Amino acid sequence: MDIAADVGTEIGLHAKQAGYQAVGGFKEFGSEFFKQLFGGLKGQSKDEIDAAKLADDEFSNQAYGQQVEQMYTEFRAKQAREAQMKKEVSEQQKEEKKLEELNTKRAQRQDVTNAIGRSSAETGKSYGAE
Repeated sequence: MDIAADVGTEIGLHAKQAGYQAVGGFKEFGSEFFKQLFGGLKGQSKDEIDAAKLADDEFSNQAYGQQVEQMYTEFRAKQAREAQMKKEVSEQQKEEKKLEELNTKRAQRQDVTNAIGRSSAETGKSYGAE
């Protein structure tokens, strides 16, 4: 019986090794398959991952900073346009006010001139010629 036990043990060891080899072969096949499928991805160390994360964060911060700077630039341009529009409206209102005052003065002068003309026609005297 010792021989049968030894043979059984040997067969069990060989079967175990064959199983491990089969599992190892499947792992190697799967690894090779995914390398070819995804372009040879390899495991990265923690240092490589941290360096990549740092580079990504720096890029993200730069991109975010550029977006913020662009928003501020657009806001400043909008403020400048609004200030220019307010200035133009203010100048236009001043001109309109001056024209209105000028027209009022002209109307008053015309009234005075008409009154003088009527009085000279009625009295026969010319007040401006004396």
